Amino acid sequence: MVTSTYTPRELKPGSTGWTCDDLDAPGVREQWEREHVELVHGVIADMPAMHFTHGQPLAKLAYFLALYFEKNEIDAEVGVGEVDLQVASTVRYRVDGLVLTAADKLRQERRQAQLRPGEHPLGVIVVPPTVVIESISLGHERHDEVTKRLDYARFGVPNYW
Repeated sequence: MVTSTYTPRELKPGSTGWTCDDLDAPGVREQWEREHVELVHGVIADMPAMHFTHGQPLAKLAYFLALYFEKNEIDAEVGVGEVDLQVASTVRYRVDGLVLTAADKLRQERRQAQLRPGEHPLGVIVVPPTVVIESISLGHERHDEVTKRLDYARFGVPNYW
């Protein structure tokens, strides 16, 4: 009789062969929550820090969008601050901001219940949000402007700011 135990892999930038399912495994999930990384086509990648010059405009934008939605009675929410967005089986980005409409939230709740029963429905976003917002980071321009843009388009995100 052969028995085996699962040993979580270390989330090490540059390590390859990762899937989003791996990130949800016991032991790995806790690492994911602590680390400042993304999963980019199966590779664990370092994320640049969000500096004040990126965070402040994003916070203002979120504030004004929330006011606009409230004033116009639009059922939508703005999420900011590295929200997990899973766009493929080997891609999970931490987006700087996003907008979920009521329809987006309903689709998300249904899909999350299928994928991760019992977990918070807005934990890892697994449906295309109406808007994804990214601050372009110095040294990561190509990643933000090309790779992410293409991945979001393939996933069905209609608006990338």
